[in-house]
Amino acid sequence: MKQIYVDESALDNCYATGWSYGEICVGCNCCGRFDKKTMNNARLEYLKEQLSRVENFDGWATEYPELLELQKRNIAEDIIYYREAITKLESEVTK
Repeated sequence: MKQIYVDESALDNCYATGWSYGEICVGCNCCGRFDKKTMNNARLEYLKEQLSRVENFDGWATEYPELLELQKRNIAEDIIYYREAITKLESEVTK
């Protein structure tokens, strides 16, 4: 369960925009604002959640073939991006 800190805005370079929508700090520590030592672990959690989100995407625009093809390409690219980012960050966390 995530805590939401309504009294703090997200940083301009918020890492976890999927959680904060770039507006309200959710206290996830992906930016390292609260603890630099746990920042990479927080980022890893975020990336894994985002990967799960795109792997389980089910909002396909089946009635619009051109849009469906675009969605398929975007989801495939997102999956590659998140898998690579997770692999890279996991190697940094274990150093």
